[in-house]
Amino acid sequence: MVAHAPAGGWIPVAIEDLRKLARELPLDLFIQLSESNYCHVFSRTTGLDYGRLANYRQKGVTHLHARESDRAILEQHLREHQLDRLLADSSVRPEQKAGLILNWTERTIADVFISTSYAPEAMEDSRRLVLQYVDLMARQPYSLAALLRLISHEHYLHFHSVAVAVFSAMLARASGKYSTEDVALISWGGFLHDIGATRIEGDFYCDPLAAAEGPARDQLDSHCRLGLEIIQESRSIPKEVGYIVYQHHESPNGSGRPNGTRRAGMHEPGMLVAVVDAWSSLISSHGGRQALAPQQAFDVLVKAAEQGRLDGDSVELLRTLIPRQPGRAA
Repeated sequence: MVAHAPAGGWIPVAIEDLRKLARELPLDLFIQLSESNYCHVFSRTTGLDYGRLANYRQKGVTHLHARESDRAILEQHLREHQLDRLLADSSVRPEQKAGLILNWTERTIADVFISTSYAPEAMEDSRRLVLQYVDLMARQPYSLAALLRLISHEHYLHFHSVAVAVFSAMLARASGKYSTEDVALISWGGFLHDIGATRIEGDFYCDPLAAAEGPARDQLDSHCRLGLEIIQESRSIPKEVGYIVYQHHESPNGSGRPNGTRRAGMHEPGMLVAVVDAWSSLISSHGGRQALAPQQAFDVLVKAAEQGRLDGDSVELLRTLIPRQPGRAA
């Protein structure tokens, strides 16, 4: 819809400022097509779409526009509805914060998995996002389950990355082996573990426990190597995260990829994330394969651990954390 110029004219709104906001909008926003033509892109009924904002940025768009008559509403909204500000507000209830973290998740997914530049601020956003996961897990763990239910399953890689980040944090914390800082690093590695897939053309579906041969094996190897390259390009990301990204398909018995590294040479948090990666993949529908029920998934994990393909201690600990009763969602 191309809009006519309003009586008071237009005011520019920086996309960088819009990215800092929660999804809700109290006004309409437009993109400028030409000197006199503006197209309606976001409304108060639909709110912001972080993926589209990321695409606009990638195409060089720096500003959207609002009606001059909405200036006061816009200025108040920009002041009071920044995600950082709302998450730091002690009066915001935990369940509300879970919704805000969902907003932040959607924004970070757009920046990390849709953009191609891997800007330092996007990687920093992903670090701060997993800190929010860890904090929410400590204060209200059931809110994390609600967050996972709300994340769109339309794009498997996006949902899977968040699920692995959340479950990895849960498993690392429950193990009692890691400090809060280490739990956050492990969760960060879980969030970014498949980032190399963004440099592979076409749809990416990876079954961690499937026998990979031919093109599937090449895809398995390349996304680990490409992921490490991306991490190394981002100098602000600690090497521990890179170890997780590079080794999350290695196996204790040496049958994994990309190097066939055995347990003695493996990064322990990488083995933990490998278990969660397999778990999330098994309970998700992707690549034409139906999701397994939780008990079926655990049967597969236990068998893989007995074969030495997964770390048995992590599999057993995960079994104690996830409800397995018939009819209950994991």
